[in-house]
Amino acid sequence: MNSLYGKEGVTMSRFYKEERQFSFPQNLPGIPGFPGGGFPPQPPTQPPGGPGQPPMQPPTLPPTYIPQQSQAYSTLAIAPGSLRLCLFRWTYVWLSNGDQFWIWPFSVRQQTVTFFRHIPFFGYTLGGLDTRRIAYFICTA
Repeated sequence: MNSLYGKEGVTMSRFYKEERQFSFPQNLPGIPGFPGGGFPPQPPTQPPGGPGQPPMQPPTLPPTYIPQQSQAYSTLAIAPGSLRLCLFRWTYVWLSNGDQFWIWPFSVRQQTVTFFRHIPFFGYTLGGLDTRRIAYFICTA
């Protein structure tokens, strides 16, 4: 199945663990954007609100353009953990199976990234990916 959305929001692959997409309440406040441009010197490790608080939705919808893959970072050339530089900003990902889409990552661990994804006419969903599935990524300034 090439789509991240199958029956009941579950996808399976021969090589990867089961992944689930979850619906998230629409009434959570957004987080403010980063001041200035470029990468922050120390990326935040948790969303505003402190530990134990639910993650906050992105303050804006994802960009409407699709970045050029030639400008993206390859996870083969750099550590997948470098995705931490993209926390709390819109990030375009290209997966090894050919899928590509915008995400709003709010947690990056050793081999997983947890994110919001906006689905038109549905709203925000929570998602998670094995970082080994991400072939390329690029984050917004």
